[in-house]
Amino acid sequence: MGAASIGLSAICVLAFLAALAIFLPFYFARGFGAGDVKAMGAVGAFVGPHGAMFAAAWTLIAGAICALTLMIVRREHSAIASLPRRWAWQVFAVYSTGQSVPSVTASDDPTRRRFPYGLAIACGSAFSFLWSTP
Repeated sequence: MGAASIGLSAICVLAFLAALAIFLPFYFARGFGAGDVKAMGAVGAFVGPHGAMFAAAWTLIAGAICALTLMIVRREHSAIASLPRRWAWQVFAVYSTGQSVPSVTASDDPTRRRFPYGLAIACGSAFSFLWSTP
Protein backbone atom coordinates (compact mmCIF):
# COMPACT_ATOMS: atom_id res chain seq x y z
CA MET A 1 0.00 0.00 0.00
CA GLY A 2 1.31 3.37 -0.97
CA ALA A 3 1.11 6.62 0.89
CA ALA A 4 -1.69 7.80 -1.40
CA SER A 5 -3.93 4.84 -0.57
CA ILE A 6 -3.28 5.27 3.15
CA GLY A 7 -4.24 8.95 2.87
CA LEU A 8 -7.39 8.07 0.92
CA SER A 9 -8.30 5.43 3.51
CA ALA A 10 -7.86 7.97 6.29
CA ILE A 11 -10.16 10.41 4.50
CA CYS A 12 -12.80 7.69 4.06
CA VAL A 13 -12.61 6.77 7.75
CA LEU A 14 -12.82 10.44 8.71
CA ALA A 15 -15.88 10.90 6.48
CA PHE A 16 -17.49 7.77 7.94
CA LEU A 17 -16.95 9.10 11.47
CA ALA A 18 -18.23 12.56 10.50
CA ALA A 19 -21.48 11.10 9.14
CA LEU A 20 -21.85 8.94 12.25
CA ALA A 21 -21.31 11.98 14.46
CA ILE A 22 -24.04 13.89 12.63
CA PHE A 23 -26.65 11.16 13.07
CA LEU A 24 -25.70 9.76 16.50
CA PRO A 25 -27.65 12.42 18.44
CA PHE A 26 -30.78 11.37 16.55
CA TYR A 27 -30.09 7.75 17.48
CA PHE A 28 -29.67 8.61 21.17
CA ALA A 29 -32.93 10.60 21.05
CA ARG A 30 -34.57 7.47 19.56
CA GLY A 31 -35.37 9.26 16.33
CA PHE A 32 -33.31 6.95 14.10
CA GLY A 33 -32.38 3.31 14.27
CA ALA A 34 -28.81 2.06 14.37
CA GLY A 35 -29.09 0.86 10.77
CA ASP A 36 -29.94 4.38 9.61
CA VAL A 37 -26.88 5.76 11.39
CA LYS A 38 -24.63 3.09 9.87
CA ALA A 39 -26.10 3.70 6.41
CA MET A 40 -25.29 7.39 6.68
CA GLY A 41 -21.80 6.46 7.82
CA ALA A 42 -21.38 4.38 4.66
CA VAL A 43 -22.65 7.27 2.55
CA GLY A 44 -20.14 9.53 4.27
CA ALA A 45 -17.30 7.13 3.42
CA PHE A 46 -18.22 7.41 -0.25
CA VAL A 47 -18.81 11.15 -0.51
CA GLY A 48 -16.12 12.45 1.84
CA PRO A 49 -16.34 14.67 4.92
CA HIS A 50 -17.71 17.72 3.09
CA GLY A 51 -20.18 15.61 1.11
CA ALA A 52 -21.30 13.90 4.31
CA MET A 53 -22.54 17.23 5.64
CA PHE A 54 -24.56 17.89 2.48
CA ALA A 55 -25.85 14.31 2.36
CA ALA A 56 -26.98 14.55 5.99
CA ALA A 57 -28.72 17.87 5.39
CA TRP A 58 -30.53 16.65 2.27
CA THR A 59 -31.41 13.38 4.00
CA LEU A 60 -33.04 15.26 6.87
CA ILE A 61 -34.99 17.41 4.39
CA ALA A 62 -36.08 14.31 2.44
CA GLY A 63 -37.11 12.63 5.70
CA ALA A 64 -39.23 15.61 6.70
CA ILE A 65 -40.93 15.59 3.30
CA CYS A 66 -41.55 11.83 3.55
CA ALA A 67 -42.99 12.16 7.07
CA LEU A 68 -45.32 15.00 6.10
CA THR A 69 -46.41 13.11 2.98
CA LEU A 70 -47.22 10.03 5.05
CA MET A 71 -49.24 12.11 7.49
CA ILE A 72 -51.18 13.69 4.62
CA VAL A 73 -51.84 10.32 2.98
CA ARG A 74 -53.03 8.91 6.32
CA ARG A 75 -55.30 11.95 6.73
CA GLU A 76 -53.70 13.06 10.00
CA HIS A 77 -54.24 16.76 9.34
CA SER A 78 -54.80 17.70 12.98
CA ALA A 79 -51.33 16.39 13.87
CA ILE A 80 -49.78 18.45 11.10
CA ALA A 81 -51.64 21.55 12.28
CA SER A 82 -50.42 21.06 15.86
CA LEU A 83 -46.71 20.85 14.92
CA PRO A 84 -46.06 24.62 14.62
CA ARG A 85 -47.74 25.20 17.99
CA ARG A 86 -45.55 22.53 19.63
CA TRP A 87 -42.39 23.91 18.05
CA ALA A 88 -43.28 27.46 19.10
CA TRP A 89 -43.86 26.25 22.67
CA GLN A 90 -40.46 24.54 22.71
CA VAL A 91 -38.72 27.67 21.39
CA PHE A 92 -40.52 29.82 23.98
CA ALA A 93 -39.57 27.42 26.79
CA VAL A 94 -35.91 27.33 25.79
CA TYR A 95 -35.80 31.11 25.32
CA SER A 96 -37.50 31.94 28.62
CA THR A 97 -35.97 29.30 30.89
CA GLY A 98 -32.82 28.30 29.06
CA GLN A 99 -33.87 24.65 29.33
CA SER A 100 -35.79 22.36 27.06
CA VAL A 101 -39.17 21.24 28.37
CA PRO A 102 -39.93 17.61 27.61
CA SER A 103 -42.85 17.26 25.27
CA VAL A 104 -45.62 15.08 26.66
CA THR A 105 -47.51 13.35 23.86
CA ALA A 106 -49.78 10.35 23.81
CA SER A 107 -48.37 7.06 22.60
CA ASP A 108 -50.88 7.00 19.73
CA ASP A 109 -49.93 10.51 18.58
CA PRO A 110 -49.30 10.43 14.80
CA THR A 111 -46.19 12.58 15.15
CA ARG A 112 -44.55 9.83 17.22
CA ARG A 113 -44.94 7.14 14.57
CA ARG A 114 -41.81 5.76 13.00
CA PHE A 115 -41.26 4.92 9.37
CA PRO A 116 -38.39 3.29 7.47
CA TYR A 117 -35.83 6.01 6.83
CA GLY A 118 -33.96 4.17 4.08
CA LEU A 119 -35.88 5.96 1.32
CA ALA A 120 -35.04 9.35 2.82
CA ILE A 121 -31.37 8.36 3.12
CA ALA A 122 -31.32 7.19 -0.51
CA CYS A 123 -33.09 10.31 -1.81
CA GLY A 124 -31.05 12.73 0.27
CA SER A 125 -27.75 11.07 -0.62
CA ALA A 126 -28.60 10.92 -4.33
CA PHE A 127 -29.66 14.57 -4.36
CA SER A 128 -26.51 15.57 -2.52
CA PHE A 129 -24.37 13.61 -4.99
CA LEU A 130 -26.15 15.09 -8.01
CA TRP A 131 -25.99 18.60 -6.54
CA SER A 132 -22.23 18.41 -5.93
CA THR A 133 -21.34 16.80 -9.28
CA PRO A 134 -20.33 19.40 -11.89
